[in-house]
Amino acid sequence: MKPVAKRIVILISISSVLIGCLLIVFQLDIIPKDLSRITSVLLNLWPITLVIAGTIFLRDSFLRQRFLRQHASVEKTLAISYPHHPREVSLELLFSFGQLSVGATEGETSLLRCEQFGPMPDPIIEQTAIGNTSLVKIHKPKPYLSPHFRIRTTWSLSLAKKIPHNLALAIHESDLTLDMREIAVERLSLKTNSGRHTLFFPEIEEKFEGTIYSSSDRLELIVPDESFLRVNLLNPFCRVDYPQGDFEKKEDGSISSSEAKSEFGFIELAVDGPLKQLVIDIA
Repeated sequence: MKPVAKRIVILISISSVLIGCLLIVFQLDIIPKDLSRITSVLLNLWPITLVIAGTIFLRDSFLRQRFLRQHASVEKTLAISYPHHPREVSLELLFSFGQLSVGATEGETSLLRCEQFGPMPDPIIEQTAIGNTSLVKIHKPKPYLSPHFRIRTTWSLSLAKKIPHNLALAIHESDLTLDMREIAVERLSLKTNSGRHTLFFPEIEEKFEGTIYSSSDRLELIVPDESFLRVNLLNPFCRVDYPQGDFEKKEDGSISSSEAKSEFGFIELAVDGPLKQLVIDIA
């Protein structure tokens, strides 16, 4: 569901609850008779909800457009270093309203390139360490009343490919390109809603496990030819396409590679959510 549609539904839902409560109170004669006329007038003013909704949407649109005209787009690069040389990195990333790409970079320092407008606050990067594991959380500030909150921006995250990563990504109303072909990813957890999302999986020697919850329009999985893939699709209404025809759908709803392969290079994914289209292809 689009952002404007969501806000309309929320506003109408709240108004319906309030009007319903007033009707119940009115029908049960809980309101004194001298106040009944006032209640009747209030019930007849329900269209004011639409006026308030329209005013809010016009205000938000006007403020965003004015903000974009006043401030130019600039690119900032933020470094994420690991001074204690961790054995692995547990990365949690929350991103909304824009386009996110995740790939690899040389060295032991990860880089976040982000598009910024004027006084828009920088992304927040939090780092802690537990033993040999570095915990990193990256997210956008959420000044809900600010005119730049819903402006679509672009992030490009380059991860140090020599360090194993556990990825937990939460993507809100954004497009995603996640290229794990040169990243040592051990586990993946992905939650998305609207947008188009493409995942490139690496060539692995053992087993790769991931969980995906998606309500997007299209989710595309690109796997190497050498790997054996099994997707446990929990949404029976999702349209499934595999252009190269190297996959087959089982009776239990799961999708796997049509050819039997060795136990090495095994990718197992659990996909859930009201996803509209799932595309599985070979790199």
